[in-house]
Amino acid sequence: MKYVFLFTFLFTVPQYVNAQPKRSLFATYSISTPEPFYHKQLNSGRSYRPLTSHSFGLRYIVKGGKAIALETGLELARLHFRTLRFPIESQVHIINVPVYANITFLEYLFVNGGLLFDAEIKGENAFFDRQTGIGFGLGPGARYSYRNISVFVNPSAERHGFIPLTRKRYEEVRQSLFNPGVKMGIGYSF
Repeated sequence: MKYVFLFTFLFTVPQYVNAQPKRSLFATYSISTPEPFYHKQLNSGRSYRPLTSHSFGLRYIVKGGKAIALETGLELARLHFRTLRFPIESQVHIINVPVYANITFLEYLFVNGGLLFDAEIKGENAFFDRQTGIGFGLGPGARYSYRNISVFVNPSAERHGFIPLTRKRYEEVRQSLFNPGVKMGIGYSF
C-alpha cells in the first residue's frame, strides 16, 4: 500500500508544483481564400476565382518545454470557388488533422507549422483533384492569456493534398489547394 501511495505522490504532485498550464484546448474559426495550385504548367484549362471560405475546429496544445509545444486537433474546412468561363460554383469540404510544432517567443508571439492529414468528404461541382492526402501549413501568431483563458490570432498558409492518397478526378495536371487565411481562437488552459 505504501508503494501505491508513493507512486501516486511522485506522479501527481509535480503537476501542481509548476504553476504554468501544460495543456490548452481551443475552439477555432478561420476565414480564407483558397486557390488551386497546379504542379505543371497548363496550356489551357479552367480558371477559378476563390470565394470566401470558412473552417471550424478544435485545437489541443500540449507544452513540451518552456517554448516548444505540440499542436493537434480536428478541423472542418468548407472551401468555395467559382469558374470564370461558366458561372458554376464549386465547394470542397475537407476534414484535416494538423500535427504542428508550436514555438513561443517574446511571451505573446508564436510560430506554428507542420503536417496536415486531409480527407475530402464532399466535392460539389469540383473540377480539380480530390484533396485527400498529406499537406502542410505554416504561420506566425499572437496569443494573449488571462488566468486560464487565452485568445489567439494566427495568419497562416496551408497546402492541402500535396501528397495525394487518392486517384486523380481528371486526367489533366495534378492540383492541390493553396489556402491562405487567418485563424482565430479562444481556449482554456488546464
